[in-house]
This record gives sequence, C-alpha cells and structure tokens, in this order.
Amino acid sequence: MVGILFLGDLKYCPYIRNYIEILKERHIEYEIVSWQRSGEEKKQYSNSVLYKKESKLDKSPIFKVWDFICYSKFLNKHIAKRKYEKIIVLTTLVAYIILPQLVKYRKRYILDIRDISFEYNIIFRIIESKIIKNAYKTFISSEGFKEILPKAQYELVDNITFEEIRNRKKIEIKKAKDIIKVIYLGVIRDYKNIKMLMDNFGNDYRFVVIFYGDGPALVALEEYLSKKKYNNIKFKGYYDNSIEIKNIILNECDILLNHYALNNNIKLCTSNKFYDGIFHGIPQLVNIGSFEEKNIKKYGVGISLSINDPYFNNKIYDYYHSIDWKQFRSGIEKAQENILIEMQQFESNVNGFLNL
Repeated sequence: MVGILFLGDLKYCPYIRNYIEILKERHIEYEIVSWQRSGEEKKQYSNSVLYKKESKLDKSPIFKVWDFICYSKFLNKHIAKRKYEKIIVLTTLVAYIILPQLVKYRKRYILDIRDISFEYNIIFRIIESKIIKNAYKTFISSEGFKEILPKAQYELVDNITFEEIRNRKKIEIKKAKDIIKVIYLGVIRDYKNIKMLMDNFGNDYRFVVIFYGDGPALVALEEYLSKKKYNNIKFKGYYDNSIEIKNIILNECDILLNHYALNNNIKLCTSNKFYDGIFHGIPQLVNIGSFEEKNIKKYGVGISLSINDPYFNNKIYDYYHSIDWKQFRSGIEKAQENILIEMQQFESNVNGFLNL
C-alpha cells in the first residue's frame, strides 16, 4: 500500500488527484492521510483517514505549534501502524513532522514541494537537504524555488491536473470589451493586498471585479466592501472547485487576477491561477517582482503592475485593449505545449517510483 500524506484540508490540494489517477490506473492500493484543519466533517475521498482538530489558517503561529505537535504524533503513530510500502509526502512540513518514520523510507518516498515555508532558516534547510537527498524524487511546482531550496536535483511539476489538461478547449481569438470583467479565484487570505486592489478598482466602471473563494480574510473584506460601497466589486464566497464550475466562472473572465503581495513564498511561486489563465486563454494581472512576472513575460500572456502604481487602472485598461490576440494565442499554445511535456515527465517519474 502507498500512503499519501498531507498537512491540511484536501480542498486546498487539487494536485493530489494526479497521484490518485496514476495509482488507480495501476490498480495499486493507497490511503490518504490528511488534517481537517477547517473543522469540516466532509470526507472528499473514501479511502482516506482524517485527523480532526480545528486549527484556523489565521490562527497565531504561536498557538498553532501545539496543533502541529498533535498532528505529528497522530501521523507518526499511524504510519508505524500501517507500515506502508512507499509514501508520497505532500509539502516539506509533512516530511519534517514525520522524521521519526521517514528515516525508514530512504528512496521509498516522493517529496512534493508546492510552497516555501521555513527555508530561510538555516537549520531547516540543513535538515531539508537530507530529506531531499534521501527521497526517490523531489518535485517542485516552480523553478523559482531553486533560488532558496538546497542545491539538489529537482523535477518540475505543474499546478494543474491531468483531468484539466484533457478537458482543455481550443483557444478562441477574443474581441476586447468596453467593460472588463476581472476575476479572482482562490483562497481569500491576504487582507491588505486585496483591500488595496479593491480601492484601486472600486467604482471605476470600466471594470467589474469578482472574488470567488472563501478564507480567513473574507468576512473582513466583505465588511470593508459594505462600508466603501464599491458597486462594481462582488464577493461570491465558496465555490465548487470542479472543472465544470471553474469553466463556467472562467468563461466569463477577461482578466485573471493573479496579483499577490510579495513575501518569501509568493515571490518564488507559480500559482494555480497561472495555469487557469494558460488553459482558458485569459490574460493575467500579476505583481512586479514576482516569479509570475517572469512566467507571463516568457509567453506574453499578461501584464505586471505594482499595486502602488498611480496609473494602475489605466495601464490595465490600455493593455487589454492593445492585445494582439493572434500573438497572445501563440504564446498560450507554446505554454500549453511545454506544460504537457513537463506533465508527461512527471507521470513517467511517478510510474518509475511505483515500479520499485
């Protein structure tokens, strides 16, 4: 049996579906172990084990420590009991908290890194380098991570599922609209940056801005919206992250809001939204200085702006109405082609691991 281990709610881990799909195709027995930190009771996968202890995302780091210790004890005990043949470790923090068991799985585990956490801490990086060295393969979801991760051999994996790739549509050449619909899709957590975006777009009726998703900052931002009375901005709350629902939402989108405040993680990440834009043919708005800026410039599929730019709205409007849509589609097709090659290599690497 293969164990797949995650640190949080599986609704925030869509890429787990790729591992599940490969395991199912191979008729290999597997079990998912995750932590329902939101306190929700819903079980997304039948063959999963849930650790149920509420630990909100916006909880103070000091008070999260005990929660992590508890999950660590639970997870180490469960691994020792189940005696998996191999394990798939989703995020470095999971690898850290299961070190007592992980040492028994040398070259029998995959490490999948989708975020940067404590890599700026030298002690963390020393231990992480040993974890990476002893892994069968270490996948990273952004080339930007190499700037901070220990020097090692990494395999690139994209933040998109096989199902989304199969269901991709032919990119149509669009016509610019007078009123631009800007859509954000994901966790609502960065209060300050989203608030500044709202202040920029608020009551500029060249734009309609819609936020889909829930998260720790949602209620406060809804209250701020009510106070400011920005009539062209809406929060839609939680959405079903299925392909069908995402297609409906993104088919209405003119510019994808992929703009985050820069921190040690964000400035190196390639987000899920980048792939949403690529596979739906939507221009993206990203932050200057982010790794996403390099991505969109590489393929010519978006615009990068500082939130403090005094001409923020005008530049977005002018950019959108100056897009050469034939050239844009060419960039999209090139990006899709590269992603398909990378995902084929990912599948080959996972199958090599399962063949051990």
